Amino acid sequence: PGMHSQHGGTAGSLANKLSARWSKKPNSKLKPFHWKKINNFVLPKTVWADMNNVTQKLDLKHLESTFKSNDAPADVKQPVRQVTSKIDPTRSKNIGIFLRAGHFETSNIVSFLNNFSENSDEAFDVEMILNLKRFQPTDDERELFKTYKGKVKDLSEADQFIVEMIKIPLLPRRLEILLAMQVFPSDFEALLPTLKLASQACLELLESTMFVSVLEYILAAGNYLNAGTQRGKANGFQLFSLPKVIDVRGKSRNETLLHYVMLQIEKNDPQLLSLFEELSTCACSAEISIKGIVAEFDVLAKELEKIQRNAAAVVSQPNIPNDLKRKLSATVEAFVEKYKKELSTTVEQSREVEQTYYQVLEKFGEPIETDSEELFSVLSQFIKDFLKVRKELFPMWKPHRSGTFVDTLDTADGTQLVENGSSHRSSVSNQHKETLNRDVINSLKAVQTQKTAPNNLPTMESMKPSKVLQRPRNAKIEGSYELCKVSDKGKKKWAKRFIELDMSQLHVYKSSGGKYLASIILSGARVTREADSKVLIVQNASETWHVKCTTHNEMEVLQAALNERRTGRTGRT
Repeated sequence: PGMHSQHGGTAGSLANKLSARWSKKPNSKLKPFHWKKINNFVLPKTVWADMNNVTQKLDLKHLESTFKSNDAPADVKQPVRQVTSKIDPTRSKNIGIFLRAGHFETSNIVSFLNNFSENSDEAFDVEMILNLKRFQPTDDERELFKTYKGKVKDLSEADQFIVEMIKIPLLPRRLEILLAMQVFPSDFEALLPTLKLASQACLELLESTMFVSVLEYILAAGNYLNAGTQRGKANGFQLFSLPKVIDVRGKSRNETLLHYVMLQIEKNDPQLLSLFEELSTCACSAEISIKGIVAEFDVLAKELEKIQRNAAAVVSQPNIPNDLKRKLSATVEAFVEKYKKELSTTVEQSREVEQTYYQVLEKFGEPIETDSEELFSVLSQFIKDFLKVRKELFPMWKPHRSGTFVDTLDTADGTQLVENGSSHRSSVSNQHKETLNRDVINSLKAVQTQKTAPNNLPTMESMKPSKVLQRPRNAKIEGSYELCKVSDKGKKKWAKRFIELDMSQLHVYKSSGGKYLASIILSGARVTREADSKVLIVQNASETWHVKCTTHNEMEVLQAALNERRTGRTGRT
């Protein structure tokens, strides 16, 4: 049964009555408005039942002219052009994918190859050149198309590409030149930070007084342990023995010789706990081979000679246009001249670094044939162990800007108290540095005269530090930021971390006062901004970190501070 409304009659009759109002039609076909009509069954109870017809108020001519349908005539099917392919189907498919993916026209590729200019590198990136080398005509394809008598336009896109490439004289040599000139600059630039890192690591080892003092503690403790044996009375030990210091365990597996040595250092020469700050570059130089760097530069020098030979071979061909010969000769000559000069200077620097490394080996009595990759890896591991144990024994310790160690307690009013209760800031004076060795010897004598059995070191419990070790109060850039270390595969995993900018390193902790995680070397690093974001990119020779800021102002302040430390200007921030 129909539904009765306040307007009288059923819903169906009301709908018919209202629909009769919309009788006016356009003079031409208009574009449709795809709406969904309301159900007539519910119409009587809606506002639509009382709607007025305002069609007379509309400018219908304007409506028609604006929304006139312009339906295109039905597509006329074009006959499919039959193409012929002579080359391997799989190779033909891959060439087609290469051309379509890069939107390359064969004619454009030929034009670039025949017009060797300074701007050609814009079109020929490394990936494209490698693909051209991959898809350059094979000997079989050259023979195949020698006998082809048909029309080139009847061939497939891939076949036409091969035909055009065959026409280019000495194509393999040209591609070798292009690829070498693309890859050479990046290969050369990539070696420079590594060379700088190796140089800085060697200088740190030559100049560090703290490292020598730490070795003195280890030597004394080791001789005491080895007393009465063939290993005793050693006047020195190879640096390759350093990782073993943490392997010598006491009654408890958590008590090692390194723990003992660092407790002795804290008691007598606490400034030596800042060892990492003197060897920060060395800690990041694992796997750097100075011999390998020198060899790489030799390879680059030979690569320059190869570029010259290939260019000379192309220019000597009679079927090469004179214009191309001039462009190729001028471009290659300028390129080789530029990098030959830079390479000569850098090779000389690498030889100097090699000599500096030999001085390091001589200073510590290491075999002259020791590769820096092995030595730096050993030292890097020892420094990591040193930092780990330092964090275990002295969790509140943080590096001080000057590289010194201050053993104080921060009070509520901001003063710092030592054990006798007086205000004081301790520092390492020049006189202290000069008498450091004598102090170490005296302190070790005290260790050896303690009431302990022979070859039995004091227990860890008896050597616990009697006070909390903290840095002095001073203005630094620090705070919580979103950080991520970019993996070799380019993956990013963000995490909230506490950072502290100090000297030429950015120290990373799990949280404020939490576990130490890493130190980012800023010396020689690049600090840039990620486009359209509040992210700073810190990239040094060995790793890349991203730091996410909350505001643009915060990002500018942090970037300025990082650049200040990166360039070695260490004024207070």
